[in-house]
Amino acid sequence: MVSIMLIGNMTKDPEITEGANYKYCKFSLACTIDSKDKDGKRKTNFWNCTAWNGLADTIVKFCKKGSKLSVIGTCEQNKRNDKEGIERTYYDVRVKDIEFLSPKGNTEDVEEEPPVTNRPQIVPDYSDDDIPF
Repeated sequence: MVSIMLIGNMTKDPEITEGANYKYCKFSLACTIDSKDKDGKRKTNFWNCTAWNGLADTIVKFCKKGSKLSVIGTCEQNKRNDKEGIERTYYDVRVKDIEFLSPKGNTEDVEEEPPVTNRPQIVPDYSDDDIPF
């Protein structure tokens, strides 16, 4: 099994599809990565995600375009024909769990904040006189 964890922003409002014994919602998650393009701008990957039944209901109820989510799931490789009939390989995430990372109704820019590891660390400057022993 292949597990995947993503943190990103929804690119559009999720929509639910219902069948006789199931329901699901599909959405796309925009996730920035540390790699940069030729202009020095961080790259963004877009992941197609599918959630089923009760989890699908929760996502549709509380999320919309711009919502920041943590998604845990499995990554599935699929082959489909594109518009020209050429077979392409796609990777889809079957969502197993989510965590809401932005407050309900918050739809700030889709841009994700830089990871904590890229932020400058502030190290206090202590002298020997400041140490109590």
